Amino acid sequence: PPEDGATQAISYMERQDWQGCIRETHRHPPTPRLLGTRMNCAVQASDHAELRSTCAEIGQHYPQHPYNDSCRSLMRAYGITP
Repeated sequence: PPEDGATQAISYMERQDWQGCIRETHRHPPTPRLLGTRMNCAVQASDHAELRSTCAEIGQHYPQHPYNDSCRSLMRAYGITP
């Protein structure tokens, strides 16, 4: 499959460089895999603003994707308003 940037972002995750992961995901088109990776990195980084904006992007580009359910659960768990 064509490279969507998620592989590079995951290499930042393996080093626990959550902000590096987030930066890397912003350099590529928003595929579901890439946005899911960014969502995970935002959670690990405790970056609630990034989580909110990533979830908004998922809802905009992929309204039927299961990641929307993950977003709702995570935002509720952290007390983040959409």
